[in-house]
Amino acid sequence: MILALDSSTNVLSIALVAFEGKRPRLVCERRIDDGGKHGAQLPGSIEALLSEAGLGLAALSGCAAGIGPGSFTGLRVGLATLKGLCFARRLPIAGAPSLRAVALAAAGELGAAGEGALLCPLFDARRGEVYAAVYRGAAAEPVLAEASMPPGALAAFLAGAGGRVRIFGEGLWAHGAALEPLRGEAELWPEGPRTPRAFDVAALCGPAEGFWPEALFSIEPRYVRPSEAELKFPGGTFVPHPSLDVGKTGS
Repeated sequence: MILALDSSTNVLSIALVAFEGKRPRLVCERRIDDGGKHGAQLPGSIEALLSEAGLGLAALSGCAAGIGPGSFTGLRVGLATLKGLCFARRLPIAGAPSLRAVALAAAGELGAAGEGALLCPLFDARRGEVYAAVYRGAAAEPVLAEASMPPGALAAFLAGAGGRVRIFGEGLWAHGAALEPLRGEAELWPEGPRTPRAFDVAALCGPAEGFWPEALFSIEPRYVRPSEAELKFPGGTFVPHPSLDVGKTGS
């Protein structure tokens, strides 16, 4: 039994997924629109999910995490929660890109029409930008890697996909007006999936095997762009303003 989680957006998704060979089967799931306050929701939500399935932690054989891009805080909280659980119980862990999970869901919704389709999920990256990537077909194979950019730069980015792209996701809703000029070159799909499902994260990760302990320490959030702290303090160096008199002690 895999405990899967995605906390890259304002919607927290957790699921219990069983594998029959390589085929995932959803046992139960919860999707909570908590405005990105996942830290307060996660412990109780995981406990409630296990209770709903009539299971305890001992039933888990591994964990699967959405690794972004997305909310920096949300990704850290989600991944730290699963890593802590896996460390305590010696469980394997794997990670999958959150944008790819949404693309996999979109391909499933399209069915036969999704064969060979170019899929571009968008997340709202704040600061007037979107996170974007392009995937192809039923398995959501990567075509263009994740990137962060203003909506106005998306046309140039999509030109590298080599075909007409279908655009969807929460970023389309957040920046719809700015993306309207793309309508002639791409297909805007507001009805498509908006945020990742933990089930699709698990499907991308596959059954848990061979991920302990290496992955526990190697899996990290995929931020795509520098954090605000990295921009303000390049190299991790903090230079205090002279008025702060850092290092001086009072009398």
